[in-house]
Amino acid sequence: MFAKHFDKLNLDYSIEYKTKKNIAIYVDINGVRVTAPHRTSIKHIEDLLLKKSSWILKKLHQMDETKQLVTYKEFTTGEEIPYLDNNYPLVVTSKSNIKKASLSFQNSCFTAEIPDNYSSTERKTALKQLLIKWYKTQGKNDIQERLKYLCPKLGKHPSKVTVKEQKTLWGSCNPIRKTININWRILMAPIEIVDYIIVHELAHLHHPNHSPEFWRTVSSILPDYKERRSWLKKHGITLDLHTKFKN
Repeated sequence: MFAKHFDKLNLDYSIEYKTKKNIAIYVDINGVRVTAPHRTSIKHIEDLLLKKSSWILKKLHQMDETKQLVTYKEFTTGEEIPYLDNNYPLVVTSKSNIKKASLSFQNSCFTAEIPDNYSSTERKTALKQLLIKWYKTQGKNDIQERLKYLCPKLGKHPSKVTVKEQKTLWGSCNPIRKTININWRILMAPIEIVDYIIVHELAHLHHPNHSPEFWRTVSSILPDYKERRSWLKKHGITLDLHTKFKN
């Protein structure tokens, strides 16, 4: 991935080349990101940026407003880590006799140990990765419990559920294989929002689309799904372990 500046729009953006067929443009609090097939010319990319300029500038304006909701983690003692309906304190201890960081969760508290020679960047990087790993592991257990409650209501059970990294989706479903993927970040939201994502993906086992029938199925389980969806649209940007690193 590398950065570019587009003079015509006075716009900074990053490019990542991938094995794919189409160019995609993403706008988030970190700016504009483009993924493109290998060998795609800069001119082709910037022609598309120019074509989509109204949408891009509108999204950037929205991001400027949304940034006010975002907090950045330092991963130091006293910070709180959100999980479902609670915020849990983090305690970080530096030790001279260890070589790598560790993390545990006991008595409603996250406890981390890091080598005392870690820099700020090393501390943030290590603890962020350990927390993501914890979200995936603990999240899968808690989602399985929610499935025991929600699956009978829809009459469908997935063959496999995975909690994983998903950059642009809160969840995904393969109706043929009957598998469901859940973005670990959703576990930072209240339980009713997690339930919305689970029901959304379970409904895809009935309807592999977003047809009126699909939404009627969602509504039959969650009559207030629109309110939950609106909450996620507004607050979704906050559901991450946002971190700033010094250059």
